[in-house]
Amino acid sequence: MNEKIQFKKLCRSDQHALQVVSIVSFYESFIEGANAKDMQEYLQHAFTPHQLAKELQDTNTTFIGVFDGQVLIGYIKLVYFPQVKQLEVKRLYVIEGYQNQGLGKKLLDQAQQIAIQMEYHELIVTVYEKNHAGLRFYQREGFLPYEETIVYLGQQVRTCPILKKEV
Repeated sequence: MNEKIQFKKLCRSDQHALQVVSIVSFYESFIEGANAKDMQEYLQHAFTPHQLAKELQDTNTTFIGVFDGQVLIGYIKLVYFPQVKQLEVKRLYVIEGYQNQGLGKKLLDQAQQIAIQMEYHELIVTVYEKNHAGLRFYQREGFLPYEETIVYLGQQVRTCPILKKEV
């Protein structure tokens, strides 16, 4: 792995880079079967500077980024559920040119370490059913399906398995 690769907690000053990586990665992950208008509308609302600033300031959320030098190339968004001792992987994105280099696994390992430190019992993640690479990745890392949910992308209904891993 490149020695310039670093991991760090993201903060407000990383907001613009977070927006770029979020839009590109969401598009790559969810474009299959998507209506172009629905995708465009979603991207214009979900990853606005205001929305990302709100998420970065949320005390129940942590973003850990992976950088190549000064360039953000991926991140994991974690949401804490202390009442049920659960840590949700809300997003895990690595831009295409850096995939299959173990960076997603390292981000997920950090999430697991945080869960252990906080004495949480499980990690959960929701994955789009047509995101085959994502499903394989989480299953390889020990996540097992236990529920399904419906997610809307505009007018489109998408089935998404919820996977969990005991820690």
